[in-house]
Amino acid sequence: MRQEIILGVGGVKALSALGIQPDVFHMNEGHSAVLALERIRLNLVEKKLNFYSALQVVAGSECFYHTHASSRRQRFLLAGDDAKIFREIRKGLNIPFDELFSFGHTRLNPTSRSV
Repeated sequence: MRQEIILGVGGVKALSALGIQPDVFHMNEGHSAVLALERIRLNLVEKKLNFYSALQVVAGSECFYHTHASSRRQRFLLAGDDAKIFREIRKGLNIPFDELFSFGHTRLNPTSRSV
C-alpha cells in the first residue's frame, strides 16, 4: 500500500515538478488508484472544484485497464501508518472517510458473470 501511495502521489508531483502535464494518465490495475485521488485533490485546490466535479474531470482523463481477472479482487488491510495516511488523503479531498472507501468497493453483484 505504501508503494502505491508513494508512486501515485509522488508520480503526480514528479511530473508537475518536471513541467509535464499529461492529457491522459494511463493506469494499470488498482495499483495506481491513489494517483486518481491525488489528481482529484489537485483539482479541488487549484481549480476550486467540488469533489464530484473534480472526480468527473479526472475520470475523463484516465485510461484504466487490468491484465488478469484476479487483479479486480485486490484486498488491503488498512491499519497503522497506512490508515493515518489515508486519513490525511481524506482530509485533502474534503469527503467523509466512509465515502472515500466506498469508491474501492465492488458495486456489482459478485456472483454475476460478464461476457
